Amino acid sequence: MNAFHRGVLALAGFLLLSNCGKAKESAGRPVVVGPAVIRDAVRLSGNMQPLDSVNIKSEVSGQIVKVFFREGDAVKRGQLVAQIDSSTFIVARDKAGLEVDRNRLSLKLARRELERAKQLAVTGSVSVDRLEDLSSMVEKAELDLRSAQLVLSDANLNLVRTRIRAPMDGRLIAFSTVAGMVASSATNANGGTSLGTIADPSRLKVVVEVGELDYVRLKLGMPVAISTENGKSRKAKVSFIPSSARASSDAKTIKVFPVEVVLDDDATGLLPGMTVGVDFVFLERRADLTIPYEAIRTAKAGTGAGRRGKGAAADSTKAAPTDSGKDSGAGVPGRPGRAKLVSSSPTDSGKRAMVMVRREGKIVPAPILVGVTDYRQTEVLAGLVAGDTVWVMDESADAAAKKNAMPGGPPGGGH
Repeated sequence: MNAFHRGVLALAGFLLLSNCGKAKESAGRPVVVGPAVIRDAVRLSGNMQPLDSVNIKSEVSGQIVKVFFREGDAVKRGQLVAQIDSSTFIVARDKAGLEVDRNRLSLKLARRELERAKQLAVTGSVSVDRLEDLSSMVEKAELDLRSAQLVLSDANLNLVRTRIRAPMDGRLIAFSTVAGMVASSATNANGGTSLGTIADPSRLKVVVEVGELDYVRLKLGMPVAISTENGKSRKAKVSFIPSSARASSDAKTIKVFPVEVVLDDDATGLLPGMTVGVDFVFLERRADLTIPYEAIRTAKAGTGAGRRGKGAAADSTKAAPTDSGKDSGAGVPGRPGRAKLVSSSPTDSGKRAMVMVRREGKIVPAPILVGVTDYRQTEVLAGLVAGDTVWVMDESADAAAKKNAMPGGPPGGGH
């Protein structure tokens, strides 16, 4: 082979290698190492509920004949809310009153008879046994009178109970009581008829169904953020953590914990029954050196993320509340998963990893130590400095690189 042919082959080889390098770089994107906020948060859906509320029930059974308020009206404690037909209770009271009068008269006659017998006993006309019998009759008449008086007292109390009054200051919510409906007593086996609820709308809480994975990380008083559809965020904190799980409200096979959250400020614009987004922030700090999670060569995107409880998803403060019981997407390549504490603190040695770094015009592997990650950004503890450029390859190129890294090259012996 002469020198001309050797030159042509060398030029072809050079062009081939150059094109391969360009193809490799075009399969990814460069990212400059710099600061970012690492945020481990969970977005769940919750329902607004009154912090203080009372279910209104009647203490006697009967037909509602008059309603004095409508749903949404403000009421004061002791105000008359509804009236039950009192006619049968008036009759019961009057009969009890007659029974009291009858027993009072019987007692009067028994005492008179006893007094006469005592006078005759002086002359010996009445025996001792007769006196004892008459004394016992007086005691029985006294007991009968006391029993009748208790029946009358109960009848008067039931008559008062036909007037249903507000048990607290507040506003009537879910109040559908109308004249003509029949209410059963709260003392019945079925618990009685619920006439409505009175609540203080200025004090609200959010009930959130939290899954088992996130439950263990909850703490009383930990700050949370509540957001509505209009995007306004409000500060709140965890006020109650239950000690046992229950079936989810929309998926009976899933066990959740109904956690309560209270607002730090006023609840203006929020109403009972509204659905809101609740962000539980478990970690939030600014790291001086960070790289995209996809840039790490020794980790798989989404590892450590599992299915959460109801409505759980990776943090996105602008995202809408997720649907209940659906997969959050955690653990799916290309989608953010739950944040994972790789290193327990910034001072720890961290975890070894590998990234591709552009140095002197070439993309070369470089060992690093990483700290915490939220599966979008990962903290770098050592191995890189601010301004370094790491190379983030796309999924197809990443898969090809892994095949080429196998002993003997990819299946089929290709190079």
